[in-house]
Amino acid sequence: MNIDDAFKTYFAGYMIGKSIKTEKTYYSILSKFVSFLKKKNKYNLEDITHIDVDIFISENYDRKSTIVTVLQVLKSFLQYFLSEVPSLSSVIEHIRKQKSTMSRYVGMPEPVKLKPEDLERMMRYIDKLDYAVAFRLMAFCGLRIGEVRKLKVSDINFEDKSIVIHGKGGKIREVPVDDETLEVLKFFIKYRRLKPDDNIYNMTDRAFQKNIKKWAKKAGIPNPEKIFPHKLRKFFGKTWLRGGGSPFGLAQIYGHSKVETTMRYVGMDIEEIKEKYDKTIRPIAEKVK
Repeated sequence: MNIDDAFKTYFAGYMIGKSIKTEKTYYSILSKFVSFLKKKNKYNLEDITHIDVDIFISENYDRKSTIVTVLQVLKSFLQYFLSEVPSLSSVIEHIRKQKSTMSRYVGMPEPVKLKPEDLERMMRYIDKLDYAVAFRLMAFCGLRIGEVRKLKVSDINFEDKSIVIHGKGGKIREVPVDDETLEVLKFFIKYRRLKPDDNIYNMTDRAFQKNIKKWAKKAGIPNPEKIFPHKLRKFFGKTWLRGGGSPFGLAQIYGHSKVETTMRYVGMDIEEIKEKYDKTIRPIAEKVK
């Protein structure tokens, strides 16, 4: 696969739902990596070796914490195309080992995984109704923060318990909503005297991003600086899948055209996969002798 095509495909798929800051970081690193490969006359993913990765990093980065980030970005990029380019598996494994060693040395924190009790504690510290509405729509309806901003009063169907979402690329979809969130929305609309064409939420993305870290810190969640709005959307997705929800249904709720994009975005870790295996496959496998 051509490296330029891969670059465009990756950003059109994997970056969906990511924060602007994350997108800028990934773009900076990967555009530099693509230029590096072209200078070495490597124009296809099949040409990449673990030596290319090592040389690229040694020539461009020296801070250990930055190198960990670069390794993560490269691993994510190459893994995205692993099914189409199997030869990348050895490069990915090399990066994984390098990243593991560097992370231990640098002392990088574990990824933050929100649990229901975390959300309950965070909700206690939300001091504005606007934020409470946005928080619930992301955590319990799976919306992006940009979709919360676009939401109008007329998009809410209180009788059918659903919301019409105006997503990326002009795509429109309908998602279910819980009774508690509907009650909060009803009160908010009445309190603000909003009309059908009025937007529900008028705060900036940056304001919400700043505050969610503050709520996480007050709630005693480890590494609160790692909490971003998309963590709420991921919580929704993981909770849906853990409860037995269909990946195809989740893709529809998320507004993804491909279920593969959804599964990459949610990213179930190995412990969660083992737990699912123990509940579904293991009991059957152990009976068949």
